[in-house]
Amino acid sequence: MNLEQTENYDRYKEFLDIYNNFCCKTRGINLTKLAGFDLIDFIVFKKQVRLREIAGAIFKKLDSTELINSLKSSNATFSFDAPKRKDHRKLMEMIQESVDDSSLVIINYKRNFVFLFFSFIYFLSIILRHTKKNNISLLQKIYLALRFTSYKQTIINLNKKLKGQNLENKAYIPFNSSAYTESVITAVLKQKGMKTFHVFHGILCNYQRFITNDILAGINIQAEYKLPFGEMGKEILISDFKLSKEKIFVAGNPKYPYTKIDVCNNFKSCLVLGGIALYDNDFKELFPIIDKVATIKGLKFDLKPHPLSNISKTDISAKYKNINILPLDQTVQELLSSKKYDFAITYNTFSYYECMYYGVVPLRWGKNENLDYNGFDDKFNNLDSLLVLIEKYTNMNKNVLEKNIEDLLINVLGMGINNYNKVIKSDLTT
Repeated sequence: MNLEQTENYDRYKEFLDIYNNFCCKTRGINLTKLAGFDLIDFIVFKKQVRLREIAGAIFKKLDSTELINSLKSSNATFSFDAPKRKDHRKLMEMIQESVDDSSLVIINYKRNFVFLFFSFIYFLSIILRHTKKNNISLLQKIYLALRFTSYKQTIINLNKKLKGQNLENKAYIPFNSSAYTESVITAVLKQKGMKTFHVFHGILCNYQRFITNDILAGINIQAEYKLPFGEMGKEILISDFKLSKEKIFVAGNPKYPYTKIDVCNNFKSCLVLGGIALYDNDFKELFPIIDKVATIKGLKFDLKPHPLSNISKTDISAKYKNINILPLDQTVQELLSSKKYDFAITYNTFSYYECMYYGVVPLRWGKNENLDYNGFDDKFNNLDSLLVLIEKYTNMNKNVLEKNIEDLLINVLGMGINNYNKVIKSDLTT
């Protein structure tokens, strides 16, 4: 991964300097790593702290009751801490259901009535001393100190409630071991001898313009063992993130059991899928192009913005009469499985592969593309190149295209593979 070419590499280096050299520990656990997402957001993306986030860091704490009960009663405990992402929840539910003697815990929070004031002062003094040369505001430093304090409280509480419990040979599989509360839980349980696993809910790829915060899904994994979907994910973790191949197991993706790929060459209706808000401006340059193509070719275009996009339905409807914006409550999987679409246009989104799985041929808007996914020769940058691609794929040999898609999906998406029960139940110490 050649990160030096990206526009925000200097800020990323500044982040790495703190991330790698500033170590603040509680009970042997490095709190700096647990706050990795906050650090990268502040330093690389200049994210500002809101007052409600300050309040949350002070007054919100983990309600560990269900988690503790599961850890005591189940041999494998899964957890999920992304309430707005029902697509990711479905993935975790399907993985958990495939693992024997397991349970899924939804992470909940409650009001915090105990604040470790002296710990906060201690952490703030350390952060102020170690970040003098960094472009982090005082409010951001206060927030980091509050995060450290909250994480310390969580670590103390988990250790107290699990005292005397024999957790060895049991497994913990969070939705995301590299971020926020689940990273704290992972660090604690790993200390207690549990087998901890990191499940990937996306695809790691090369960054062309900007390094995004999901790079922490490669460098900030708290779990001991990594479970990529397919062989490509394993290769990236070894080559780009220098992780030990002995700790990486291709596990597959239960959301995508093996299916015979059946594409449609007769393009009529298109689903347009974009990425996060970071890519909104470049994504919007696509809209006048597809609006014109709708008139030229008589095609229908439905736009599904990313849940983390800021694209306004009102703005699009006022400017482009041939683009219909879909409601946010429909998942990409629901739309693709509806059989309403025969091709798609994607931009900086993992849904590129999901389209293929459902027989929807995806084309890629290539203007200032950031996420270089492994795929086909299917990128366009203007009206003429889009028309050429539409002509190319409508005349392509259907059997050849379907076989190429199948091979790619097995390698990248883990289609037809489900090794979770086998890996999680294995004795990985031998």
